Amino acid sequence: MPRRDGKHGDRLPRAVALIVSAALTFAASAATQQQTPPPPPPPPTTPPVTTPTPPQATPPAPPPGTTFERVWEQLFDATGSLYLTIAGDLAVVSGTDTPVVARRAADGSDAWTAALVADAEPIAGDDVIVMLSGGRLHALEFTGQVRWSAAAGASFSGEAIGGIRLGTGAAPMLPLPTEARRTLSGAPGTALVASGRDLQAVRVADGAQLWRTTLPAPVLNKVVVDGGRAFAGLGDTTLVALDVTTGAVVWRRSLSAVPGPLAAAGGHVYFGGSDHACHAYRQSNGEQAWWYLKRTPIAGRPAADAERAYFVLLTNIVLALDRDTGNERWDERVSARLAHGLEAAGDALLLALGDGTALMLRTGDGHITTIRAAPKPGERGGGLQFEAMGASADGTRVYTLTEMALKYTLSAYVKK
Repeated sequence: MPRRDGKHGDRLPRAVALIVSAALTFAASAATQQQTPPPPPPPPTTPPVTTPTPPQATPPAPPPGTTFERVWEQLFDATGSLYLTIAGDLAVVSGTDTPVVARRAADGSDAWTAALVADAEPIAGDDVIVMLSGGRLHALEFTGQVRWSAAAGASFSGEAIGGIRLGTGAAPMLPLPTEARRTLSGAPGTALVASGRDLQAVRVADGAQLWRTTLPAPVLNKVVVDGGRAFAGLGDTTLVALDVTTGAVVWRRSLSAVPGPLAAAGGHVYFGGSDHACHAYRQSNGEQAWWYLKRTPIAGRPAADAERAYFVLLTNIVLALDRDTGNERWDERVSARLAHGLEAAGDALLLALGDGTALMLRTGDGHITTIRAAPKPGERGGGLQFEAMGASADGTRVYTLTEMALKYTLSAYVKK
């Protein structure tokens, strides 16, 4: 029987156990490594791509500001309603109780006077000033000489205007005053006289009557002329177009609102309606081109040029609307209510405000330039009131006719 060594006989089994344990540990580690996927390799390092920054374009410089300089101012005595007519190089003041006074544009000096009073606002046509006085038409040459005088035709009297819609109500049946609606309008070589339902055309050269027509209803506001046609808003809520040469009615359209004062340019007729909307109708056929609802009354007479129509809201906002679409191009807020209707002259839009301010708005963007600032409180003892405002055809000369403390002033301003 073999001999067992008590000191070293148990070493072999212990060594075998250690080997087995190590093998089991290695196998477990290998299994764990197979279950866990190796991490993805890092992405290749790519140098950043630098996009060159284009040089910043220099913004265009704003257009230079427009300024006006007052070149002269003349005081004169007057009573009653006054009118201002720009005729060539003359600024002509007339009135219902005041003789005609013509001032030279260069320095405001007296050019001539005429012992006529104006029944309506005169017009400058060709080389004469045509005015209504004493129920007759008179043509004054730019020298002050009377070229001709002719009967103005019968005036409308006593006929009622029925059911004019104002908002949701209706105006009462009231007689139209005989002289209140008498107006003068100018066309090339022709003067148009409107009085109630009566409309006649007179040749400016010699005063001969060209035609006369009786309209279906009284003319509400001054007749406007453009493109060889005369346009009038009538008391039966219609808009009518007549041929200036013959007086024939070209078209007549019923309106959805009572028309206010008209403006005509660029193939359209514009007005603010009793529905508080801006309206545009095509001169060619009388169809409505567009309407723009503002829910605010339109103040005074609009203006227009070949590209835009301009309206003033009773909230003291001036709107420029696209001629063809009626889309709003710009709007500007002014400091007070409109005192006199807009006038487009060249690239300028002129307006006089009730606080005594005279402004020019650039037609392209509405930029405002102050021509005459509002007077200081208490200056000359009272508030300034605008009687009239006018401009040369290119907008470079502006004239204001004002009253303050019973003193009437004609001022001339030149664009610098």
